[in-house]
Amino acid sequence: MKCLVIDSRLAGIGGDMLISALVDLKGDEEPLRRTAEAISGLESCRSFTFSVEKSDDSFFPAKKLSIEIEEGGVDGKDGLLEAASLVMDAIGISPAARKKAEAAFDDLLYAEKRLHRSGFNRHEIASADTLFDVIGSIALLDSAGFFDGIIHAITPVVGAGSISVRGEQVPGPAPAVLEIFARKKIPFSGRDVDMEFTTPTGAAILANIATTVSPIYPPMTPEATGYGTGTRRNNGNPSNVLRVVAGETSAASNDSIVMLETNVDDIPGEIIGYTIERLFAEGAADVFVTGAIGKKNRPVNIISVITNRQNHLRLTETLMKETGTLGVRIYEVPRLVADRTRESINVGVGNKQYQVSLKRTTVGERLVSLKPEYDDLKKIALDTGLSLRETMDIAGKEISDYESRSETEKN
Repeated sequence: MKCLVIDSRLAGIGGDMLISALVDLKGDEEPLRRTAEAISGLESCRSFTFSVEKSDDSFFPAKKLSIEIEEGGVDGKDGLLEAASLVMDAIGISPAARKKAEAAFDDLLYAEKRLHRSGFNRHEIASADTLFDVIGSIALLDSAGFFDGIIHAITPVVGAGSISVRGEQVPGPAPAVLEIFARKKIPFSGRDVDMEFTTPTGAAILANIATTVSPIYPPMTPEATGYGTGTRRNNGNPSNVLRVVAGETSAASNDSIVMLETNVDDIPGEIIGYTIERLFAEGAADVFVTGAIGKKNRPVNIISVITNRQNHLRLTETLMKETGTLGVRIYEVPRLVADRTRESINVGVGNKQYQVSLKRTTVGERLVSLKPEYDDLKKIALDTGLSLRETMDIAGKEISDYESRSETEKN
C-alpha cells in the first residue's frame, strides 16, 4: 500500500513548506499551475504567480516556494469559502480531496473565531496565498494518489519565543495552531528555538490529511524523499525544512493505540478484578494483567490498558482512582491491523434458525479469518441444550457453505 510520511520534527510545517517538499518529491507542478490560474481568475486577485526553486538557505537540498500577488483580499468568511469553492471547481479536484480542503478552511475559520471575537480578520487568513497553500498542497497529494494510501505524520514541532499576532507579541506556539490541534486532538512537541515553526495554515492542512500521527516512522519501504523550506527567518537553524518520504507499507491498515501501564504490589485481587471491570465500562479496548517481580524482589501485577488518544486521560484517572497507584506510564504505539468487517448468516439447529454475526478479517485481498461471534454461539448452546463445542461445529459447517456460495457468486 502506498505510504507518505510527513516528517515535521525538524522545523514544523507550513503550507509553503509542504508544497515545496511535494514538488521536490514528485517533480510535478501542474496541479499548482492550475491552482494559480484559478486564483488569478478571482475578482479579488489582480495577478498571482509562483515559482518553486532550489534553496540555498538550508543544510538539506530543499526546494523553496516564492509567490507574487496583487490582490484586494476577500470579505468575510463567506467570501473566503466562496473563493475556495470557485478555485476547486476550476481545477477539478476530487471529491475526497475537496472535503479535506474544506475541512482545513473550516479549522482556520474556527481558530479565527475563537481568537478574534470582535470579528473576521481578513488580513490573517483571507488571502490568495492561504488559498494557494491549502488547495495547492492538497491538489498535489490528490494528483500523486496519496489519498488512496496512508499519510502518516510524525508529531509536529512548534516553536518558542515571541510571535506577532495583530501587531502584538505573544509567546509561542501560535495561538491559532493550538486551537486547531486542540480541536482535532493532534499531538505536538515543543522546541526551544526563538522561531515560529508550525503555522496555522500548516496545522490545518496536517490535521486534515494525516491518517495517523505518532513520534516514529511506520514500518515501510522508502522509495523517494523530498525537502521543502519556508520563507520564515532561519534564526541560525540549519534544518529549517519539512521532510516527506514516499514508499510502500503493509497491506494491513496503519493505526496507533495508547497503552497505559502501572505496577501494583499492595492491593488484593478483588480490587484488581473490579478495576478491570471499571476500565472496560469506561471504554477500554482491552485490559490485561501480567505477573512480574518488582523492586525488593516483591511480586507485582502489571495492569495494561489499550485505548485511544481520546479516552486515555479518563482511563488514566480511573486506573489511579481504583488502584491508588501514584503513576501511570503512557505510550502511543503504532500498529498494523487487518481490515475487519461484520456480516451475519442464519444457522439452523433442529427446526429453528438463529442469526450469527461473523467478523471477516482481511489483509489486502487475502482472507485471514471468518469468525462467528461467541455471544451468538453461547445463546444457541443455552437455548438448545447442545454443548458449546457442538454448536461451534454446526456453525462452522454453515460458515464453510456460506463462504463457498460467496466464492461461486463472485466467479
